[in-house]
Amino acid sequence: MKSDEVTISVETQGEVRAKTEIDLIPQVSGRIVGISESFAEGAEFSPGETLIKIDDTDYQLAVIRAEARVAEAQVAVQRELANAKIKEEHWLDKRNSGQPTPYALNKPQVMEAELKLLAAEADLKEARLDVARTEINVPFLGRVGEKSIGIGQYVTAGTRLGRVFSTGTVEIRLPLTDAQLAELNLPMGFMADAFNAPKVQFTAQVGNREHTWAGLIVRTHASVDQQTRLIYAIAEVEDPYGLGSDNGVPLAVGMF
Repeated sequence: MKSDEVTISVETQGEVRAKTEIDLIPQVSGRIVGISESFAEGAEFSPGETLIKIDDTDYQLAVIRAEARVAEAQVAVQRELANAKIKEEHWLDKRNSGQPTPYALNKPQVMEAELKLLAAEADLKEARLDVARTEINVPFLGRVGEKSIGIGQYVTAGTRLGRVFSTGTVEIRLPLTDAQLAELNLPMGFMADAFNAPKVQFTAQVGNREHTWAGLIVRTHASVDQQTRLIYAIAEVEDPYGLGSDNGVPLAVGMF
């Protein structure tokens, strides 16, 4: 008996989508005072790069006021602790019988002052966070899909400033019939690991040349699409704009 290795080939098609794509939405309000050159449609940006800067003058002033309230609360705590010590010594000097009440030893006053200090420190932390939030950035390497603001524009918290996507990984949603799933031996609800992810070769015409990219099927849907009656497999390509490109031609988001 002779055994041969057989390569099973199934053809399908789908659109390239970014695995991570988000709207840029500020958490604070203010006037736009700076926009990076990297924040332009199609431009590439680095992780943590400031794409948009909101005027932080009011928020810096809020930090100064919060610092003053913290200093005031710290003095109040020290004052109440000193009063507590004086009251305790006074009670011992009078040689009173029984136990003194917490109020007589200034304990509630100390607790109140300490809680006010915690609240003031929380306000200071929030004020500093607001200053940091005037710089809009994202933690991944990516590109700008859409820009919807300009320099000098006033924006409020929750305003949509644009849309960006990560270039680390793209995914393609591939429709498959029952027969194709069976041929590939892929069950519904399949989740790949490092050893069993089926390989996929993508091809597309760019200009007058055909280019190819390598990817892996990472999962299949656990349900049948009610409209098409097909099951979708999700394939991923790593670093499609860099090492995963075909001689410098990326598997770009939006390609079919």
